[in-house]
Amino acid sequence: MFDWARLSSKVPGGRAERLARGLLLVYVVLVASPMRYWLIRNEGPDYTFVFGLNYGAAHGLAFGRDLVWTNGPLGFLTFPQNIGHNLAHALVFQACAWALLAAIFAGLFFRAGIPLRNLVLFSLAVGLASPLFWYNFQTDSVFWAGALTLLILVRFSGGRVRYVTALAIIGVVPLIKLTSGMYAALALCGFLVDRVILLRWKAWREAALAAVVPLASVAVGLWLTLPSLDAFRRYLRGSWNVVSGHSAAVVKAGPALELAAAIATLAAIGFLLWLPAKPGIARFFILFLGPPLLLAMKHAFVRQDDPHIVNFFCFAALAVGLIALYADFAGWRKYAALAVMLPLPIICLAGKQPYQVALGDASGLRAVRAMWLAWRSATAGGTPAREKALMGSQAPGPSVEPEIRTILKDSPVAFLSLQYSAAYFDNLNLQIYPTVQRFLGYTPYLDGLDAEWVRTKGPRFLIFDGTVLDDRHPWAETPAMWAEVYRDYQTRLLTTRNLLLERRPNPRFTRFEMVGSAQIDNPGELVLPPEETASFWSLTCRMTDAGSLRKQLFRMPKMTMTVYTDDGRRQTYRSITDVLTTPVMGTWLPGSLPEFAAVLEPDPAPRFRIRKLLFGGPGASFYQSTCEARWFRPVK
Repeated sequence: MFDWARLSSKVPGGRAERLARGLLLVYVVLVASPMRYWLIRNEGPDYTFVFGLNYGAAHGLAFGRDLVWTNGPLGFLTFPQNIGHNLAHALVFQACAWALLAAIFAGLFFRAGIPLRNLVLFSLAVGLASPLFWYNFQTDSVFWAGALTLLILVRFSGGRVRYVTALAIIGVVPLIKLTSGMYAALALCGFLVDRVILLRWKAWREAALAAVVPLASVAVGLWLTLPSLDAFRRYLRGSWNVVSGHSAAVVKAGPALELAAAIATLAAIGFLLWLPAKPGIARFFILFLGPPLLLAMKHAFVRQDDPHIVNFFCFAALAVGLIALYADFAGWRKYAALAVMLPLPIICLAGKQPYQVALGDASGLRAVRAMWLAWRSATAGGTPAREKALMGSQAPGPSVEPEIRTILKDSPVAFLSLQYSAAYFDNLNLQIYPTVQRFLGYTPYLDGLDAEWVRTKGPRFLIFDGTVLDDRHPWAETPAMWAEVYRDYQTRLLTTRNLLLERRPNPRFTRFEMVGSAQIDNPGELVLPPEETASFWSLTCRMTDAGSLRKQLFRMPKMTMTVYTDDGRRQTYRSITDVLTTPVMGTWLPGSLPEFAAVLEPDPAPRFRIRKLLFGGPGASFYQSTCEARWFRPVK
């Protein structure tokens, strides 16, 4: 418990000012509450990845050994569902994190000697940034926001305990989400550069602690959560593949006006840093917040949709609030600062969110509702029947048709579909593959992990509904995984919504044999051999230097693959070029659920034939002008 009287005695001003500071503290702590709970819904990929990671955590699946995602082994604690003991463990974790956050903000409001007007601006900025704390209901941003606040206090007010606490938090953040760890690490590097400039060789203590404490925090967390050194290696490699492949695989363009607004926002923050008269403030905040802001901007504009783009502007609002803590906005400067902050409510809260959601975020009501839902679910028990009863009309319908459920019984089953959260309420014997959702296998390594799982651990049944992300081709987006499915599975039942596959008694083939190769133009076409049996192909296209740089700094324009059939039909899909280096089905390349069923029959003889494939799209200019094509046939 805090001694509020002792804290208040350190605050200048009378009772009214202390009351104002207390009210602002309560508001900020409520808005940034890390208390979360997720309903088990069947509403798209976001709910499915949350369900998959919660289900995996409740059934003993370990990161590196069994799972790969951008979220780390502690991630499920920030978006818990009431499966097994997940919610109980998460609420304890979240309550401890909230207490720590409250202590950080209490020190900021009552012990740091910051003027009330600066705290008002900071509190306003936290309110504007509230959607950042609610993206996918995760709380990773709450953790690094607390660490950034502590580092700013250390820079201007000192405190060894504050510094060590910030470093420990920075070590925990990548165990929750790797990209959030990157934000925190960039800010820490900027902090250290400023300390070296300010103190020169005397900064060695801060540098030494920055090298030891976060690594020790990460090491302890990984030792407690990962089962082996090999799992650690696979965890690092898999997480890096998820992050590095993101810029080319899940891109989504948006209005150019948003990019212009983002650039204008960065310029406005630069102007804000020019205002303070005190020396060193601008340099510190440029080093401290500049790199994380640029990374957030890249993340927002790789996939320029509602949560990502709003999150950038919300982070910008939080950055303005952090700057306002120690910036001198006396006289005319306060009006300039307000001019910078006034557009932020429109962008952050009203930009792409319904006003009810925006007001719920900024007022703290959403946090209160999340705590009430979590308590209601935790006290009701964690069985599927009780959870479904609590959800009432919001509970999803059956994930599969009755005729499929009759076949499945208690047999193990995995879903190749985009969403499968409702399987929890069907009491299926669900199995989870490494990437949790098939669309995440967008690099050869990630696709290979899923393929290896199908080959060595694949359950008796697989279910696929034909849905894809971003108009990708359903087979060519993860060709290694589908090659293993073709090798080991066959059609059992096709319904109106799903295709049920059953493991074969013997594989169709044992290996691929290359039968030819050629150089094709890029953009260009790949003509398939007129065979009456299954044929496979691969395509290796290397990026230009400009393409590699573009991939690191921004998003890659999309590549396309147009499929031409013998009967004159054609269909254009989004193509992920990197994964096409593994053999892809050729002559019988299926594009619809009935075609998948026909190709995967025990003795397939599909009536459709693929004549050629045309590769192109705006992204083609970032690859070399020729690609290497190879043709394969499966050999028994």
